[in-house]
Amino acid sequence: MSENNIAMLACTACAILVGGVGMAVSMRRMGSIGAPARVSAVAWRLPAAALLVFVLCWALAGRLEAGLGAYALFCAGCAAAMLVPCLRGRVATVLGELGLRYRAFARAALVLGVAVLSFLALEVPSNPQIWFMNPIGVGIEILIIALAGGALYLVGCRRGVGPALVALVCAGFGIAEYFVMLYKGQPITPGDVLAAGTAAAVSGGYDYLLSPTCLAGLVFCALAIGAASLTGVRAIGPLVSAEPLSEDAKPLGAHARPRSEKGSWAGPVRRSRAAVAVGSVVGGVLLAVLLGLALVYVPLSAIGVSLSGWELPQSYRSYGFITSFVANVQLIWPHEPSGYSDDEADELVAAYARRYDEGAGASEARAAAEAQFAEEQPSIVVVMNETFSDLSIYDGLDAGYEGLDFFPTIDDALMRGSLYVSAYGGGTANSEFEFLTGLSMGFVGNGVYPFQSYDLSNAPSLARELADAGYTTCAMHPNLGTNWNREHAYASLGFDEFLTIDDFDGADTLRGLVSDAATYDVILDRLENDDSPQFIFDVTMQNHSGYLTGELPEDVARTYVDYDLVDEESGPETNEYLSLIDESERALEEFMDALRELDRPVVLVFFGDHQPFFASEYNDALMDDDDELEHAMRIYRTDYVVWANYNVAGAEQASDDVTLSTNYLGALVLESIGAPLSDFEKTLLAVREELPVVTMAAYADEKRVWHEHGADAPQAYGDLREMQYRMLFRPLGDDSQVLAVEGQDAANPDELI
Repeated sequence: MSENNIAMLACTACAILVGGVGMAVSMRRMGSIGAPARVSAVAWRLPAAALLVFVLCWALAGRLEAGLGAYALFCAGCAAAMLVPCLRGRVATVLGELGLRYRAFARAALVLGVAVLSFLALEVPSNPQIWFMNPIGVGIEILIIALAGGALYLVGCRRGVGPALVALVCAGFGIAEYFVMLYKGQPITPGDVLAAGTAAAVSGGYDYLLSPTCLAGLVFCALAIGAASLTGVRAIGPLVSAEPLSEDAKPLGAHARPRSEKGSWAGPVRRSRAAVAVGSVVGGVLLAVLLGLALVYVPLSAIGVSLSGWELPQSYRSYGFITSFVANVQLIWPHEPSGYSDDEADELVAAYARRYDEGAGASEARAAAEAQFAEEQPSIVVVMNETFSDLSIYDGLDAGYEGLDFFPTIDDALMRGSLYVSAYGGGTANSEFEFLTGLSMGFVGNGVYPFQSYDLSNAPSLARELADAGYTTCAMHPNLGTNWNREHAYASLGFDEFLTIDDFDGADTLRGLVSDAATYDVILDRLENDDSPQFIFDVTMQNHSGYLTGELPEDVARTYVDYDLVDEESGPETNEYLSLIDESERALEEFMDALRELDRPVVLVFFGDHQPFFASEYNDALMDDDDELEHAMRIYRTDYVVWANYNVAGAEQASDDVTLSTNYLGALVLESIGAPLSDFEKTLLAVREELPVVTMAAYADEKRVWHEHGADAPQAYGDLREMQYRMLFRPLGDDSQVLAVEGQDAANPDELI
């Protein structure tokens, strides 16, 4: 055993010894008050002791990023937390000296103190700006924690267990937020909670090292639990007689209040039924207030809480985790645009569709493509490639990285260019949602995952539209069908078939994940053995994070970055990711060569769903932009290409560079190959002339100038929002179902990531 481990064992032993001494002192002071009080004296010290043992085991397993000094401070903090219950007698005396009214205020102050410590346990691990937070956000967060703790305190008959549980939950979310921010680059949102099963399924490739801030958060949690022990103390009052009890006096029962040497009452008491009833009612009211604040629309924006779509992590750091989370909860239920009506939305759709029909829809090129499509009906293959992006946009990563190799050489595409998505570091399903429906996350909100939250059975859908046109439709994703609720979302969108990990048994893998090439083999097999027109939507898995697995074969692993940008892991992380992108390009080139040899028309759409979670580090370190929004939007940029293995009538196929957002891509694909367009797709094509990019983070106007949502919005912006509201939330008018009615059927096995 190393000297460092021996020192950690010694620190832990000293802390537990201090806690044991404090427990012995408490029990001695209690005298003969009975077993329940002695059990309580032990129980209030167990959480801190358990944290000590847990962190020690984590440290001995090599999972501690903090040094010995930070660990020693952690042990000292836990020891102090185990000494806090020693103050129970003093608190009881002080309460006994107060009148009934002031005693209630004193208990409320104790609960508020626990709430403040719980707030620190939540924020310290992941929030480097904790001492510079917005006062309004801090106040709301502490208020919510205090309401939750106070409600459980009263419902629990004025015992400290309720506030202690709230402290544990806060600490748990604080540690979880630290790791989610570290490996995803985005904070926890309500949609993440709904997608907890998916998160568990894809989190196996990460290295969970506890940082010094994590240890500090756990110390505040231990102190909060220690302070919670004081909230359940009963007031000590004088007896009618100060004479000590005789030795043969009979006990008054398990919850009797025996006399102390000073003639005072001490120890636990039996609560009357009336007190229990009153406490439960008041606690229930507090819980109702809490739920009303979180679930009923109490506009936090009206009191100064304004989340930024393009810099959500900064919003969480400024306003606090709970305040920002509650603001996100308020976004899940759709908010009707001001002055909205179904009839007006329908009129807007019809007007924009007419504009398209009279403009681009009336061109000779479009007419030629329509005639060809009616005769040939090409198959359409869409590959949404996991985390595919070109990181050379970050000044070559300051390492001379020249970017993608094969991708830029495609010179016969229908179109290609930069694709702005509404996801960063994760949230793949939202890129799927935007492409398949044509609906923008910009009008849905941060932290919402429509696949998880909304009923999509009547929403616009490429799959349903092509199925109605005679296509067979198949979605594939070589992982669990329950991830992101895809099994139900795809069915709602009209896919005939969904291939999951069960359909890729024996397929080639890379780092234990099914390779891109293996999914292409399945696509080619289907195209070769089924002559009917097909729509295949392939969501790959090969490039999924994390990128410190070290499992790349020697002939695949390459070194592009020879320095560490942030820490000793950033270099290896970047190199593994870029090596995976090389493999994706190689597989794409071979796939396109195979499609050229097919004796049937096929259209290929290939795009990346989001950038890797560490891209923002390069953006902030290497890119010095005058425009703040332009800087922020760089991390939402991926690449796409639309290519055909045949000559498309009316098209030059010269790889024209077209910048757009994911919600427009599907409509542009159908337009370019002459496929029939719905009125909503015509609307998208018409609106795109004024709003070429609309994402969750921001939107760009026709001059390619970035704007935050709602800021100086042109007429087309408000029109698109109103039309999308109709398509997503009121497709059947008053009979529309808003929220999803089906969720995941099964948990995700740990062995699959």
